Amino acid sequence: MNKFAQALGLALCLSLFPAASHFAQSAYDIQLLSQWRLSNGNTTAVCVAGNYIYTNTYDGLNILDPSNPTSLRHLGQYVMSTEIKGIFVQHNYAYIANYLAGLRIIDISNPAVLTEVGFYDTPGACNDVFVYGNYAYVADNYSGFRIIDVSNPASPDEVWHYNSLGPARTVFVSGNYAYLGDNQLTIIDITNPAAPIVVGSFNTYDVTPFDIAVSGHYAYIASYQKGLRIIDVSNPAAPFEIGFHDTPGRAYGVQVTGNLAYVAASLAGLRIIDVSDPAAPFEVGAYDTPSAAWNLAVTGNYAYIADTNGLRIADVSDPSAPFNAGVFRIGTPHEMAVHPSENYAYVAWGGNGVRIFDISDPTAPEQIGVYDTPGQSYGVHLSGDLLYVADWNQGLRIINVANPASPLEIGFYDTPDKATDLDVKSGYAYVADYTTGMIIIDVSNPAAPVEVGAYTQYGALQVQVSGNYAYTRYFDGILRVIDISNPAAPVLARSVWLTDITIEHFAVSGNYAYLADDYDGVYIVDISDLNNIAVIAFYPVGGQVIFRIHVAGSYVYCFNELELEIVNISDPSSPASVATLYPATFYDGFVSSNYMFATDAESFYILKFDSTATAIEADPQLP
Repeated sequence: MNKFAQALGLALCLSLFPAASHFAQSAYDIQLLSQWRLSNGNTTAVCVAGNYIYTNTYDGLNILDPSNPTSLRHLGQYVMSTEIKGIFVQHNYAYIANYLAGLRIIDISNPAVLTEVGFYDTPGACNDVFVYGNYAYVADNYSGFRIIDVSNPASPDEVWHYNSLGPARTVFVSGNYAYLGDNQLTIIDITNPAAPIVVGSFNTYDVTPFDIAVSGHYAYIASYQKGLRIIDVSNPAAPFEIGFHDTPGRAYGVQVTGNLAYVAASLAGLRIIDVSDPAAPFEVGAYDTPSAAWNLAVTGNYAYIADTNGLRIADVSDPSAPFNAGVFRIGTPHEMAVHPSENYAYVAWGGNGVRIFDISDPTAPEQIGVYDTPGQSYGVHLSGDLLYVADWNQGLRIINVANPASPLEIGFYDTPDKATDLDVKSGYAYVADYTTGMIIIDVSNPAAPVEVGAYTQYGALQVQVSGNYAYTRYFDGILRVIDISNPAAPVLARSVWLTDITIEHFAVSGNYAYLADDYDGVYIVDISDLNNIAVIAFYPVGGQVIFRIHVAGSYVYCFNELELEIVNISDPSSPASVATLYPATFYDGFVSSNYMFATDAESFYILKFDSTATAIEADPQLP
């Protein structure tokens, strides 16, 4: 496997093989051309300042409005080149410990338009930052502790450096002292930031500071496998441990508010410790996050927890009984549209709105535009210069993409519930609106869309229009065929269900509907005569949940949770596999000519197919 494949983290080789019982002498040659990765939901840092929450995904800064903790509003994002380890906000700037990319300074005066104004390329790996006055105090891993003058954010300048005992992981500033966590607690007098003095340290073999909070005369250390350690620092020259609490998980983050210490304890979630007597701390409450809690910020009645499964919000008004108040996860890509010229791809990326890519060079796709929809984009349909978006609880959005670099919303229609999918034909948008059913909206004037009709049925999930019919999938697993010859009065023409199966996704092409059962495979149904619908073939797929299917030409592409399977349907009554790409956890894909544009939980991929290949490649190479 080459280095590019390893960097993608796809566990490639791609294990390409034909089904021996079908096309033993024929195979697809599949080549992965490129990957564009967006920040995923793995949050590891969080900061609350003023009216906003600042948190990260793997490589992006996000700003959230917490005025309604049960439904956080995503205000803006700044994508960075590498992992964010720490965030500190002062005035109109966010100071980002950007690991291998050093210290980045972002202007946050307008949360919707974030701009980098300065950076300092530290020689190590920037793990943490604390800003006090005109100086940024940086924990730079094996390159020690650095003090950087940020009085001019556009031109930060280092004024002092200290070679720490071990990797500098965290730093906290209180008064005239900086408390550095390396392989010990190191206390540094910073009265003169250009000439600091190391005045004391606390070092035992089992204290590894991952986070530090100082309150009053005490330093509280999140000490990895050794829980919460409480150090008396009333005499900075002679600190000593006064108490500890052995948390059930690895302690990564800590914040102290009043008499309570809040600890992010990895797989043990949030632990709330009473420290009113520092010599005898005890746990008073806990909140179990779904994954691993890395860091946290507490303000008012809420704890904001950076968890690998997203930002979790816990109501801690009663510390003995914290409970879930909300969650924020950066979006997962759902659906895409590709411009007929094949120069642009439009991806509905959930909470990240719509991402627009220039794909004129498939080996180097470039994101050139973003439209952050107010809801979560689930479905997209491109018609001319207009992109129609099913935006979950924010209904139908209509975006002008004549200039893909500057998308502009020109109209919207607020559907009654949650818009999950859509199709647009002949001046009408057909929207699957979960509890309502299928809504038909006249979009002949895109600036003023008007509802003209609806087919009411609970649980609408998917819609595709073909001729005078809208094929709709519902939560009950039934495919309903709706006659839309009169858009103002849609009527049910036929219901299609198969005994003991749940239709997870479908595609209609010509006289056939391809129905993906959740676990079994794909049923091919002849729909040429709605009064005589018949299953003509079944193809088993992998025994895994099928997310999506896509039909292009003579092939159906089946996306399940482990692999992509490509099935030849030139004879619909006799489907045959031609290739399986494994492992490949693509969620959706769009095929155009010899290219597939695919998404998984965090990336956009471009693959090239050659269906004429006769050689079977066991380990295809990447560029």
